[in-house]
Amino acid sequence: MAAAPAPIIEPLSALGRLDVIIEMHAQLHRAWVVELRKRGGKIVSMRVGNDYVLDTERMVFNLPHAGLILQVPFDAMNAGGIRTLLPAVFPDPAVRALVRIVPHIWSPMLLEKDAKSLPEGVRFGYTPGQRNWRVGVFEPNVSIVKTSHISLLSYESADRRKPDMFHAVRVFGTMTLK
Repeated sequence: MAAAPAPIIEPLSALGRLDVIIEMHAQLHRAWVVELRKRGGKIVSMRVGNDYVLDTERMVFNLPHAGLILQVPFDAMNAGGIRTLLPAVFPDPAVRALVRIVPHIWSPMLLEKDAKSLPEGVRFGYTPGQRNWRVGVFEPNVSIVKTSHISLLSYESADRRKPDMFHAVRVFGTMTLK
């Protein structure tokens, strides 16, 4: 945590030090959010996942809900992903806040940082002209939408057509698929 690009503080310290909180499905405790708002703070939820699909799957398979409609009083909700295709997923009255559509947030910061710390002579990233590709699939495999299956089927199809195309395919987050 000491190498984090921003200071990391615990929630109780944040109450007295921050005026605006942007959470990304952190499932903050309602009492903490209420206290923040009493002190004049604002809280924005940034929804970047496929909450509708997660909760629908959880209902079908009798699992605990994933938090589609939260009991936390947000000042606003920014949403991307499936919300841009299906406006009814986060109706403003259901979350009791203004819902805005924004681009999906993603940053290569972690990969770039780790790549800089590689040993001398070891490189991470695309190298033009390489004969064989090294492929990484980064999916959490938590739902029918957030799954590596499509990537794996694409790899298999390409491998059948050109077996010498890939040096390696590494699939992360697959423990739930066992």
